[in-house]
Amino acid sequence: MKLIFSLCLWLLSNSILLAQLNMSAAPSGQAKAVKEQYLDLEDGRRLLQAERLADLDISYQALVLEEEELSSLPATIGQYSELRYLSLWGQEALEELPEEIGQLQNLEVLILNSTGIKRLPASIGQLQNLRILDLGNCQLQQLPEGLGQLQALEALNLSANQLEELPPSIGQLQALKMADLSSNRLQELPNEFSQLTQLEELALENNLLSFLPSNFGGLVALKTLVLAENQLDQLPASLGQLKQLELLELQDNDLGQLPAQIGQLQSLVELDLSDNFLQQLPPEIGQLQALKSLFITENELQQLPAEFAQLKNLQELQLQENKLTALPRNFGKLSQLEELQLSENKLEALPKSIKRLKKLSSLNLSNNEIYLFPKNASGIKNLIALDLEGNYIEELPEEIQELQNLEFLILYDNELRNLPPYLQDLSALRRLDISDNEFEAFPEVLYQMRQLKDLILNVDQFEPTKIQTLKNRLLNCNIGPYEG
Repeated sequence: MKLIFSLCLWLLSNSILLAQLNMSAAPSGQAKAVKEQYLDLEDGRRLLQAERLADLDISYQALVLEEEELSSLPATIGQYSELRYLSLWGQEALEELPEEIGQLQNLEVLILNSTGIKRLPASIGQLQNLRILDLGNCQLQQLPEGLGQLQALEALNLSANQLEELPPSIGQLQALKMADLSSNRLQELPNEFSQLTQLEELALENNLLSFLPSNFGGLVALKTLVLAENQLDQLPASLGQLKQLELLELQDNDLGQLPAQIGQLQSLVELDLSDNFLQQLPPEIGQLQALKSLFITENELQQLPAEFAQLKNLQELQLQENKLTALPRNFGKLSQLEELQLSENKLEALPKSIKRLKKLSSLNLSNNEIYLFPKNASGIKNLIALDLEGNYIEELPEEIQELQNLEFLILYDNELRNLPPYLQDLSALRRLDISDNEFEAFPEVLYQMRQLKDLILNVDQFEPTKIQTLKNRLLNCNIGPYEG
């Protein structure tokens, strides 16, 4: 995650002596250099690369061993007591570290990402100055209890391993600010996990979690929490204690309901609840006054609580693939809304208050049960994109000409029999899709719509001479069927 990289850049910008080696395994098992080069540092110094690891000056503060295959790290690594940065990224043949690694008392960054590491030595806990430990994409199945001794550790990446549990000692990492535990096999978290009171970013997606500890709310400093792709069927009430939480991702779980305490997340800016089994939302969701983006796609919502309209800062709302039959009458109070996705529901109409959404630029109502063009939507003066695909609309009302900023109008797969002459008044319209409708005759108004850049229609539905005349009139327009 971004914290790892920002801390690494900070360390490297502070005049760290850097030696970069291209290593390969010698027949004797000893590492050797395969080429020689100079490195130019930001402060103007030039360092000559050593011919062998043993020839390196032990005063080096940074060592990168990434280029050639390295099957083992020599015990002499412990002699480099000044090392602050050590990277073995991509050494797939490296399965373990020597116990002597614990002698690197000044080490601040240890990068072991994409190595073959299967276990960590007990001495890892002796690295008292270690701030960043990157073990992502390794072969770890368990962690040593000594991990909890890393009192200076701020960033821990354990993603894409084979961990089934975490040691209780992980709760002792009092300086930890970022933890990436995604893509493992974790079924639960130890109760001690909630003792990480400085933790700001936590990624746990793609595990096997079915519940969270009841004291999970003890992670009071959390700003980012990613729990997607687990098996969570409920959330603890203590979740409401995460007052600083800004991002919460819960998509692709088994949630059937949300606790009322979710309304206490006063700093929450983005919430993703997609692909769950939610049938309703608690009224308290309206208390999320900082919320700007809300995703609740692929659930089983039949209605929204009236309190939903209290989300006064909401800018993006995705509710597609639910079972909504209507929106709250006060829905228009969402005055900051810019994007509204309502496709694949059971909506028949929109509330009158929808015209109060003055900032709405994109409205998707495709694949609903709309028989009459939503006249109330014509009051949304800033609307740029309107998608009505897959409904039962037979005609367009005169009010449609009020959408003077409309650039994209999708009417594919409806029951239109004609197009009214006032459609040409949509001077900003650039893309119009009228394919798969029930036209009784060629819509003559199309000849006048020279503002179009893309016109999608079934050309074989009309006389060839009509289509050719249309192409002669609209010289700057792509005309024809949809081509994906």
